[in-house]
Amino acid sequence: MKRSPDWCRIVMNADTKQIVEGLDVANIDALEISGKAWKNTKFRSYTNTRFPEFDICNPPKLNKTYDLILAEQVFEHLRHPVIAIKNIFNLLTPGGHVMVTIPFLLKVHGSPEDFQRWTPDGLRHFLSDAGFINVDVRSWGNRQCVTAYMDHESLPAFDPLIHSLHNEPDITMQIWAIAKKL
Repeated sequence: MKRSPDWCRIVMNADTKQIVEGLDVANIDALEISGKAWKNTKFRSYTNTRFPEFDICNPPKLNKTYDLILAEQVFEHLRHPVIAIKNIFNLLTPGGHVMVTIPFLLKVHGSPEDFQRWTPDGLRHFLSDAGFINVDVRSWGNRQCVTAYMDHESLPAFDPLIHSLHNEPDITMQIWAIAKKL
């Protein structure tokens, strides 16, 4: 799985990889609605789509359900996130999981539009209200990374000689969650 070297995503990417690898990937049919970052994971089957071409708010009819749906850096771009999460819920097999990653303290960025951010508590309640159980929400960020990011046009690449991966929970840049459908 090729992952972003962006400083603000290092911890999130390592943790989401560990979470997914903790599942029985060899027996998982996975749908990624955010690109191809997970394509090299040894899933039983893997389907990748890309938002906005694949609109999870109004998805095409899929004649299949999935054991894992990955939505990385998508929900901030959705005008109707409640509709999207209900569609994801319906596309999951019983016992299936959804993995969501979203930015918090990042610049507004269109793809094609940018609508919202959630706090860790907000994402937890959003997923619980949609019917998911065992909602595990995590976050990362620190002042040094926020300051560096705000001073540049793009996400700075991580340099271990000068950058810190220390987490300051009150300075959240990225939020991620795994949740299960009963």
